[in-house]
Amino acid sequence: MKKNILVIVILLKMCLLAFTQQNCKIVTNAPISITGEMSIFCTKDTAHFWIECDGIKKYDLGGEWKFFFGDLYLPMTDFTSTQPEISFYLHDTTCTLGNPPNCNNMDFFYVFPNGDYISNPFRVITCPVSPSLSISRKNICVGDTVLVKTESRVAPTYWWWEFENGHPLYSSGPEPVYLTYTQPGIYQVKVIVGNWTRYDTLIDYITVTDAPSGVQDSQHFLLHYGDSVNLNNCVTGDTYHWLNTSVMCDSCSSVSFFATNSELYQCNIQNEGCIATCNYQIELIDTDNALFVPNIFTPNGDGICDVFIADGQAVEISQCTIFNRWGNVAYKENALKWDGNTNGKPANEGVYYYYVSYKDLETQKEHYAKGYVTLMR
Repeated sequence: MKKNILVIVILLKMCLLAFTQQNCKIVTNAPISITGEMSIFCTKDTAHFWIECDGIKKYDLGGEWKFFFGDLYLPMTDFTSTQPEISFYLHDTTCTLGNPPNCNNMDFFYVFPNGDYISNPFRVITCPVSPSLSISRKNICVGDTVLVKTESRVAPTYWWWEFENGHPLYSSGPEPVYLTYTQPGIYQVKVIVGNWTRYDTLIDYITVTDAPSGVQDSQHFLLHYGDSVNLNNCVTGDTYHWLNTSVMCDSCSSVSFFATNSELYQCNIQNEGCIATCNYQIELIDTDNALFVPNIFTPNGDGICDVFIADGQAVEISQCTIFNRWGNVAYKENALKWDGNTNGKPANEGVYYYYVSYKDLETQKEHYAKGYVTLMR
């Protein structure tokens, strides 16, 4: 019985030995692998090694790693570890893919408890830079600033930039470039990036659109309450958008209205995505509470100026009387809101005379307003 058990133990050890020698291999994260020869890492990589047996990662083999680093500069020379996986950072090396004479291969071994081992040589080289070109915005307006830069997995040693019709026209070095254009168009951005193994040329394009044309400045108007004002666009573009809710046409290139309060009017003018803003500061120079009465209205049902109505700041109308050209009363109420009808019938077109009495609610003083209004249909 004991003899049979001993035979079984010997057979198990032989199977384990065969398993470790024939079915296990060292696996790495090397970006370049020459099957059956070596793994190739790039400088400044973090190398990672582990063991796989029959394609399964193993953690309990009980062996140890042994490394020989050759001419590679590392914080240690030879290295031993019993960890199931091992990682370390690869510093600079003078080795290149061309294999100059002063480059030696490095070896890493995994030694099993019975003394057998598996190995795979590796080399660390300065890899081609394989850069990418990054442009913060590829569609900009004249005068805008755009940031261009390169990124690469391996540190380059050479940079040369060419910017078609840009400012600057040329640049060199690793620093990002801030680029501007003064003329609309489609312009090429070209950069050459490399090291002593290879040079790569990258090309991309930036589309520059002209901003709305004109002088973009602020205009200041000093007006009396009820004055008529016309605001024309300060620049010319494709579309217009007034930001004030009080304007009747928010997409017109110019607007007209009566000044009833101090306010900043703004209009955004757009040209293929490029925006300019016109600013108009309306300032009332009379601070007394006053009544504003228009001089024309058109009661034709189109929703525009259909009613003859007065407006004012902190005022209350006590009585309003409107007379036609023959002195007959066309409207008489304690408010000014005439729809153009007299006794339920449309009043004739023409000029009418109005007389309004109103009170300043702050001072409680009585005031009077009189004048002429034209009725047109």
